[in-house]
Amino acid sequence: MNFSGSTYIVVVDYIKKKLASGELKIGDRLPTERELAEKLHLGRNTVREALRSLENTGLIEPRQGSGNYLVCDFERVYEHSVEVALLTRTIDFAEIAELRHGLDVLGYKLAYQNGTPKELRAIKIAREQLAQGRESSHAPELHSDFHRAIINATHNRLLMMVYNGLTKVFSCLIAETYKRFSLESFTDLAIVHDEICDALVERDFHKGIAALEEHFRIVYQYYTDKDVSETFNYIKSKTKSVRARRAKVGDVKATRKKKAKS
Repeated sequence: MNFSGSTYIVVVDYIKKKLASGELKIGDRLPTERELAEKLHLGRNTVREALRSLENTGLIEPRQGSGNYLVCDFERVYEHSVEVALLTRTIDFAEIAELRHGLDVLGYKLAYQNGTPKELRAIKIAREQLAQGRESSHAPELHSDFHRAIINATHNRLLMMVYNGLTKVFSCLIAETYKRFSLESFTDLAIVHDEICDALVERDFHKGIAALEEHFRIVYQYYTDKDVSETFNYIKSKTKSVRARRAKVGDVKATRKKKAKS
């Protein structure tokens, strides 16, 4: 059997066909490297490299001692792509902030249209938890949880994936910004969070949009160059830790191969 294009495309096309036919679904284990090599008439090393590429795209996940599983974790890939774009100065925080601002407004609109009573209760709970812990060390995380609860009520999976990717990149930036919040800003932010939540429950669309705009006005005034520097350091350290973990896994595999040969 002859294939045109890269091996990566060959393996992807094989998986696409299996998905389309219903033979594969999310969570299923893929055939082994040897089985794929025989089915696709490719060398095992070639298949191994193709699977590694698919892992990097978030399509599959290797599980030690079990094989490769179909996961489609594109949120993780999106997060890493944004981090790399920031590190290479392809994009900047002003552009991310503008995008997130737009996503929050879109998220509110869709949550207003599609949110269920259960999801509205989840938003209220997230708002109450944020109000109780707004001066704690967990406040930035609670802040993100509140906005994510609104996004979860949109019923738009692509929006949730993109937003969650941005939220992770923003986690350090939010924490640094919170450190400089004045008591007045904490109070003002609590008020707009209440207004956003109440507007969804009371079905007051314009009140919610106005509250969101005020929310970003409060937050934007605390962004500084130091925040950007701190977040770059966070991303760099995270990238190094991921590389270290991968190197460690590689060392373990190499040691096992040597033992097997001996």
